[in-house]
Amino acid sequence: MTHNNQILIATERERWLKLHLEGGLPISGLAQRSGFSRDTLHRWKREYLRFGLEGLKEKSRAHFSHPNTTPEEIVDKIRELRQANNFCAAKLRIRLSKQGVTMSTRGIHRVLKREGLVRSKKRFPFKDIWQPKSSVPGELVEIDVALMRKFKGKWLYQFTAVDSCTRWRFLKMYSEQHIGSALDFLNSLIEVAPFRISGVKTDNGAIFTNRYNGYYKSDRPFPRMHVFTKQCYAQGITHYLISPGKPAQNGKVERSHRTDREEFWKQVKFRSLVELKRKQSTYVDWYNNEREHLGIGGLTPAEKLQKCQI
Repeated sequence: MTHNNQILIATERERWLKLHLEGGLPISGLAQRSGFSRDTLHRWKREYLRFGLEGLKEKSRAHFSHPNTTPEEIVDKIRELRQANNFCAAKLRIRLSKQGVTMSTRGIHRVLKREGLVRSKKRFPFKDIWQPKSSVPGELVEIDVALMRKFKGKWLYQFTAVDSCTRWRFLKMYSEQHIGSALDFLNSLIEVAPFRISGVKTDNGAIFTNRYNGYYKSDRPFPRMHVFTKQCYAQGITHYLISPGKPAQNGKVERSHRTDREEFWKQVKFRSLVELKRKQSTYVDWYNNEREHLGIGGLTPAEKLQKCQI
């Protein structure tokens, strides 16, 4: 309410009260004449006699503090976690619960919105696509490669593997993207994975397949089979390919690259590839053992893996 309106309201109330205070009209008669209740007129009279015209101004009826208002220390904790990790409200709820703070996802979202920490996103319609299910660790591991950053004028290529069941991840950096890098990554993945891998899924890039690069249906399979696929078969691994132009069919590993850009590459500083690999190893260890994942019910990949092995 504006200041001018406050003055008008107070002046009008004073005009009615003067009929009682100066004109001798009783409160009951003033109530009949003005339409205001006697309780209201008595309250106005008390306020007027005590504070003058200022006491007749309209007062806010809002609570000074709502009983369910989030304590400031919790708001600070939510703000700190959001700014440090850019976690969504659901993930913040899980992290806060581990610190002994019980709060709903909706309540956390309201705090984020009030603090200006929520970005409005334009939503686009999408169609359901084929997405294979995996209920066993190692049954289907998605593999992809992405450009991440230039170092000394050359691009760095991150090869990434994500287990569809547990979201366990393995990363490795290369200065070049070629078949040799893909084979080395596959062998390293098999060596470090905490489960037996029975299937991998990749896109149709030339480092993974020659299906769209000189392979014909009329050719005999093995003479023209890609060396990456041969290596998979030699290790007892089935090599699946996504449909052309459908990166969403490799959605878990594609989404993980965005996570890496937001939670690792935006913050990391390094002076050498050795330092980068050390920091990336620390990051992956944190991701697999401490970072909660909404796709697996708020568990960490390590917790999900342990649950699958019980």
